[in-house]
Amino acid sequence: MLKQLLIGNWKSQGSVEEIHQFISAIGRLSAPENVRPVLCPPFVYLDLVKKRLPVGYSLGAQTCSFNLKGAFTGEINANMLQDVGCSYVLIGHSERQESLDILEKQMERAWESNLVPIFCIGEEAPSAWYSLAKKISYLSSISSASPFFVAYEPVWAIGGKIPPSCGYLVQALQYLKSHLKNSQGFIYGGGVRPENLKEILDLHMLSGILVGQSSFQQTVWTMLLAILETYGKVCKKQV
Repeated sequence: MLKQLLIGNWKSQGSVEEIHQFISAIGRLSAPENVRPVLCPPFVYLDLVKKRLPVGYSLGAQTCSFNLKGAFTGEINANMLQDVGCSYVLIGHSERQESLDILEKQMERAWESNLVPIFCIGEEAPSAWYSLAKKISYLSSISSASPFFVAYEPVWAIGGKIPPSCGYLVQALQYLKSHLKNSQGFIYGGGVRPENLKEILDLHMLSGILVGQSSFQQTVWTMLLAILETYGKVCKKQV
């Protein structure tokens, strides 16, 4: 069964006590068989989260260094991430504002460490898809032997702002899919909430969902999981 990814990007929030509370709460519920939940905490909490990761969950990092090990003070390289149990790494989140040259090197470091990159891409303003041309050109050149997911996150919808309409999403995803046939799948992020998740899933165009700060709210996270589980059961009956 193909599993839907549910990725929680906690961004720069959390504490030891809050993480213990969060994982204690979500750990009481097993991960749905049709969902692969991925938690992406800040670097300093990766090991803590790994040690308490619920069954069926995977660990992800919010970024990685484009350097290998060496004299790079403050940098966290991909080998370190793999060493503490990460399976995934976000690359190119718009909040980091990194150049394409840096992103390409980060992708290489991720593959070298057997991490699956989730490459974030999105336009600054509605319909400004022309601004994605260089990133699309790079991604389209990647060999199918190098796995990666594309996370479509329109910049203007990130941070709890008004998400794009489903009609707009269809157009955007069709555009990306027509150019990036080598991707493992497409993930959507930007204004995702329990109230609109089913509508987004009903497009039948996605391999997963990427949720930002609200993913660190236990009630929101469990609601998202429940919706994805129900969605999977419905789809299974229809097959």
